[in-house]
Amino acid sequence: MKKIFVLLAACAVFASTAFAEDPASIVHKSVSITPPEFTMTNISFQFFDKNGKLERDLVVDQYGRNRADLVETVFAFVADADIKNTRLLQAEKKGKQDDKWIFLPSVGTARRVSSAERQKSFVGSEFAYDDMSLRPADLDTHTMINENVSKKVAATTYSCWQIESVPIKKADSGYSKRVQFIDKKTYLPVYVEYYDRKGALLKVCSIEEIRTGTGVTGKTYPIRSKVRMENKQNGRTTLVTLKKQTIDKPVADKTFTQGWLVSGK
Repeated sequence: MKKIFVLLAACAVFASTAFAEDPASIVHKSVSITPPEFTMTNISFQFFDKNGKLERDLVVDQYGRNRADLVETVFAFVADADIKNTRLLQAEKKGKQDDKWIFLPSVGTARRVSSAERQKSFVGSEFAYDDMSLRPADLDTHTMINENVSKKVAATTYSCWQIESVPIKKADSGYSKRVQFIDKKTYLPVYVEYYDRKGALLKVCSIEEIRTGTGVTGKTYPIRSKVRMENKQNGRTTLVTLKKQTIDKPVADKTFTQGWLVSGK
């Protein structure tokens, strides 16, 4: 009888491990959430100093297109004199580092964002260029810290996996590691800690609001409608808020070209 109990216990352990999701597959699902086919979005970028004082409020038009293994996004700044008409195009290829091109009115031409620039601030915000796109899961080693943890972000408490992601090649990232709290319901990383090259906490990104977006075809999507990036070392914060959005209404092909970056039309 004792042997039977031991066998049953072993089977129970096997069952729990066999059906539990491993951290790599969870992160892969997190970065593989199917986005809308098209998006047209008006966004506010607000910059706050270390005392919480609002310094700048930038207005951005964002255009998105999802095609098979390629997701393309354009950010076009439409207000604030010194940054108006600055435009960024990023092309995220499945399982690969994305490509980015930027147009600066002062330069007058579109140029590729080099790998050395990817950890620089995006238009003076606390987001780096690389923070604006999803990092392929295969570039990191993923370790489960806690497979069932509650995480409160703003007014919502999520049931999460807590996963540590460390770059396989240090040169591939400006961070030594990320610790992600991934919501079990949506697979969205609702809270992410970024650590600098010395291993110290550098920034925290929190999704303060997730809403359901409905496309013109009636299909629904989980939408990050308010995202905060807080720099723990300098005290500064950037808040990105979605103002208006149209989903799955076709966007002209020319929008996702370097020619459109320069002309804006």
